[in-house]
Amino acid sequence: MEPDSGHSSRKLTLWLRIWTKPRETIREIIEKDPNHRFYVLSAIYGFPLLLNFAQSFSLGFRMPVGLIVLLAVIFATFIGMLGISITSGLLYLAGRCIQGKGSYLQVRASVAWSNVPSVAQIVVWGFLISFFGMNAFDHDFAYLNFTQNELLLVTGLFLLQSIAGIWSFFILLFSLAEVQKFSAWKALLNIALPVVAIGVVVWGIGFLMK
Repeated sequence: MEPDSGHSSRKLTLWLRIWTKPRETIREIIEKDPNHRFYVLSAIYGFPLLLNFAQSFSLGFRMPVGLIVLLAVIFATFIGMLGISITSGLLYLAGRCIQGKGSYLQVRASVAWSNVPSVAQIVVWGFLISFFGMNAFDHDFAYLNFTQNELLLVTGLFLLQSIAGIWSFFILLFSLAEVQKFSAWKALLNIALPVVAIGVVVWGIGFLMK
């Protein structure tokens, strides 16, 4: 029983240490198994992402809230895997252009584990759905007429959401730096390159369609 307990404890500490020691934690993960918890992390990323999509399209006025949540649960892992895989591919290719050393699977591990703070996003959505029901899935949710208490709640939740997003970027930056053998600044360039490239492509398409 002792070894099993230690093994479970080690797995738990990975989830905690990634918040404050992303370099050391991702190094341990990729040395043992870069696929570790990939499906779970995909679901954690995909679930709030799908709920955000539902809000963007105001699906709360088109289908029951329970159905929206159920569909998000069903498709969360697939959508999360797709999003993480595409992001990882772009970062891997950009990294190769600037002498990155990480393999695709190692880069994907850094992207996947950077989504651990998305747990906070799930908590935020739990509160929004509990307190606002179908209105939580309104595209104009931020502009609804809130009571003072509701406004305090929403402000606190959005603050939590923002902190989680910033922390996620922090984890991505330093874990990517570790797998690519970059400094933090060069890892930032690795992240910026595909963002700029996509921006140029989108701008070009928009310009041609005028």
